[in-house]
Amino acid sequence: MKYKVTIGTVRHDSITVKAGNYIELADKYAKPLLASGAIEAKEEVVEAKVKVVKTKVDKVKTKPKEVKTEEVKAEPSEDWTRSELDAHALSVGIKNPEKVGSKPKLLKLILKK
Repeated sequence: MKYKVTIGTVRHDSITVKAGNYIELADKYAKPLLASGAIEAKEEVVEAKVKVVKTKVDKVKTKPKEVKTEEVKAEPSEDWTRSELDAHALSVGIKNPEKVGSKPKLLKLILKK
């Protein structure tokens, strides 16, 4: 990695570099010099060339598709949970469905309505 000499001179592999110039050092040689302030890490500037491509986009006018929904009415059955049967019983006008003893009895009351 390249380092900038900041104080005095740095000698490495029979090369002497004065302050303000750059020297390339391995990390193990650079660590003590960095700690003493004799060198500082060189900031590498990476220039990237970016190619900008402009494309023309045609605006398409479309209407969202209409989705038809159908209300599905399921007949209450023994497969329903007790809380589902209670809620359905309330919606058809049965008061206090929780007081009805069993699911079959509640189901008969609902089907009569």
